[in-house]
Amino acid sequence: MIETELRTYITGHADTAAVFVSRIYPETLPINTTLPAIAYNRINTMHSTTLAGNDNYIIASIQFTVIDTTYILTRTNADLLIGILNGFYGTLTTTRVLGCKVIADNNLGYENENDSTKKRYGIAIDVDIHYNEA
Repeated sequence: MIETELRTYITGHADTAAVFVSRIYPETLPINTTLPAIAYNRINTMHSTTLAGNDNYIIASIQFTVIDTTYILTRTNADLLIGILNGFYGTLTTTRVLGCKVIADNNLGYENENDSTKKRYGIAIDVDIHYNEA
C-alpha cells in the first residue's frame, strides 16, 4: 500500500527521520503523542484505464498533517516534509513512483485555545502521488 511505503520513506529520510522519528500515524494522532508528529490520510484515488483495460496507473491524493507546539516549528517541519516529497520519483519499497506533487499547503491554526500550555498547530499538505500498482 502506497501510504505504508511513503511512511517508510519519510521515516528513513535523514532530514525527516531526525525530526519525526517514527511519529507518523494513519488518520489521527494517538492521545498525548510526543510532538512533532504527522497524521496522514488518503483523500482521493483516481484509477486509470485504457481501451485495453486496467493499466495499473494510479494517482493517489494523500494529506499529511504536520502538528507541533508552535506555528514556527510546524511551518519549519512542514517545509522539511514538502522538501522530500515535492518532485520525488523513484522506487519506494516495491512501488514505482512516477512523480509526487504538492498541490496544497494549508495552515489549520491551532487546537486547545483555552489552555495555552497544550496548543497544537497544524499544517495540512496535500500531495498527488502518481504511481504504478503492481
